[in-house]
Amino acid sequence: MKINRRYTRNIRENLSFYVASTILTMVSIFMFFVMNIAGNGISDFGKEFFKEHNVEDASFSTYLPISDKDMKELEKNFDLELEAQHYINIKEDGYTVRVFSRNGKINTAEITAGSDISADNEILISEGFAVNQNLRVGDSFTIDKREYKICGFFQRPDYLYMLEELDDNYKNDTSFLLAYMSDKEFDRLNAGNCRYMVVFHKDNQQEFRSRIYDDYMTSEYVSADDNLRISFVEEQARLFLICSWIILVVVPFVTIALISIIIRRKVKDEQKMIGTLSAMGYRKGALIRHYAIMGVLPGLLGGILSVAVIAVSAQPYGEMGLADYEPLHIDFHMSASGAVAAILVPTLLYAISAALSARRLLREDTVRLLNGMAAGGGKTKKLWADKEKKVRKKFAFRSLIASPGRSFVIFLGIFLGAFIIMFAFMTIDAIKGLPDAYKSQVGDFNKQYVLNTFLSEERNDGETLITAVYETDGTTFSLIGADEDVSLLNIETADGRADLEDGWYISNLLAYICGVQKGDTITFVNRMTLEEYDVTVDGIIETDMQKYLVSSKEKVSEVLGIDDDLYNSVLSEGSLDIDNSMVTSEIDSNSIEDQMRTMMNEMGAIIYALIVIGGIICIAAIYVSVNMMVSENRLNISMLKVLGYRGREINRMVLSANHVLLPVGIAAGILLSYISIDFYFSAFAETEGMIIPIVLKPESIALTVVMVCACYFVSLAFIGRKTAHVDMVESLKDNRQ
Repeated sequence: MKINRRYTRNIRENLSFYVASTILTMVSIFMFFVMNIAGNGISDFGKEFFKEHNVEDASFSTYLPISDKDMKELEKNFDLELEAQHYINIKEDGYTVRVFSRNGKINTAEITAGSDISADNEILISEGFAVNQNLRVGDSFTIDKREYKICGFFQRPDYLYMLEELDDNYKNDTSFLLAYMSDKEFDRLNAGNCRYMVVFHKDNQQEFRSRIYDDYMTSEYVSADDNLRISFVEEQARLFLICSWIILVVVPFVTIALISIIIRRKVKDEQKMIGTLSAMGYRKGALIRHYAIMGVLPGLLGGILSVAVIAVSAQPYGEMGLADYEPLHIDFHMSASGAVAAILVPTLLYAISAALSARRLLREDTVRLLNGMAAGGGKTKKLWADKEKKVRKKFAFRSLIASPGRSFVIFLGIFLGAFIIMFAFMTIDAIKGLPDAYKSQVGDFNKQYVLNTFLSEERNDGETLITAVYETDGTTFSLIGADEDVSLLNIETADGRADLEDGWYISNLLAYICGVQKGDTITFVNRMTLEEYDVTVDGIIETDMQKYLVSSKEKVSEVLGIDDDLYNSVLSEGSLDIDNSMVTSEIDSNSIEDQMRTMMNEMGAIIYALIVIGGIICIAAIYVSVNMMVSENRLNISMLKVLGYRGREINRMVLSANHVLLPVGIAAGILLSYISIDFYFSAFAETEGMIIPIVLKPESIALTVVMVCACYFVSLAFIGRKTAHVDMVESLKDNRQ
């Protein structure tokens, strides 16, 4: 059809729209692929790595050792694999080494560089720490005041997410590492910690857990699903994939709005021609398809260009999602389904939007189209006609009201720019402020030593606790028994200091996760025996950083069935001289700073990329929309020139119409970013093990305002040149025609 010959002209007349829409489409597709490629790659790698290296189904520790003979009997009776893993934590200057005994059945290690140990003076160390510290195979490394030669690097399936302790908030590969050494050297360390790893071949976990508790007195039991070092791999991969599809559908919304307005404008401008074509016999379906193709082009072009770029750069894109793990050696690639979706989803969304916009306007009668009376637009010319207002104000007001869709796109660009930029800054501020918030909420201790046995002797170097891991509604937490005069542990409630002798108190984090309030009854379960206990919550301790239920030592010892003069945890203000063989874990409140520093180093590129994306969306949306307004006001601009208005005065009248949207869009974006980040931190409280406090810094707000305003006025500066090129003679000729 002859009408199809007009595509080249349409593209030339609306070039800025096509360029901006294509850029916005590519931004959304790039964001989609960052998460989609990473999610698929991590998920596939995790499944294969876990299977190849026989990842545990659970691990546990006991107060009574299990002999080799008993382990073989348990394996036979319960049809499972069971292996003891001995280890010791050794603190050196600037780092902590967790040295393991060599295991051969469960959680087997993969040597990723170098070779296995062949001499007593050789060691293997975890690859993440080696990369972070720029260590190489052949370098010397100190453990327990002895020099060893690094013969290789390794990874374990139960430490792909390198948490020093299970309740840590983020990985630590800057000051914590794993190591293997020869059996002779390991025996010299006299390691006293032992953890048993188990893989089940039948659905008999509960029976096994009860047997272990009855015979060996289980001190801790952690299933793989509750072990963030293991479960985080699949959880984050799933989160990446979900977010990728949300991004692919939601982010192009700005372009959809732009397309709707452009199509509406084209139909309005060409209504006489459309009426003529309709009178000549062109069906409305053909006309709708014609204008729908205008919407298809940026989706198709943006999709093809993005897929072409990603096809040759899938590896670096996928590696952007590996910040949280050990250096995973994954061969990333773009899936065929992802490539097809990246092209089709935006294209279909744009086509549907364009078709609906054209269909709505083409419902008008052919006679009205021929007379140029369709699509409205005349009412706004009379607005404020009887008001004694300045021409500039009347012009600005009518420009805003005449095209609410265009004004909405400008608002949307400002709003999304402010939202994304502020969200990035608030994330940075929250991460940086976390160490101070952590220290102020957990208590005044600097060290907590969790022991693998119960002791009874009195200590003058710290405060003693009874601790155990229990479960409520699928959430694990620490059950703590403390002395009434404990000072290093936070037991402050909104009503004052908790009275441990007379009641049970729950941390705010655990209360939030379980939906518990003061006065409610909480039911918790012994994870080994499945025995249930009910207690009434007498108060909520003001901490969002830990999940625990605390009371007096007498009450907690009754639950555990032990004497109340025993303890298995020590809080102190500094380091204590405790035999490493007795320490299961050592919690350092200062380590949160290392974890957050690592998080910022790893996630910084992605967070700052959000700021760039916010700026691109802001500039593109504003540029196209205001450019559209200038095109629609060519006649008015021409007339103003005839009347003697200068270029700067004309720009102020035409371009300043949307200034009122700037503060409104910025304020709405900042407000939504606060609400969104609050929802995000709360929604992932259980996974993160804390409710991250929101930090709203005035300087971040000011920087967001400055950046959005800069994007806004940069867009106007580019468009301002266009008003100077409006030909007044041609515009007046068009008017006479």
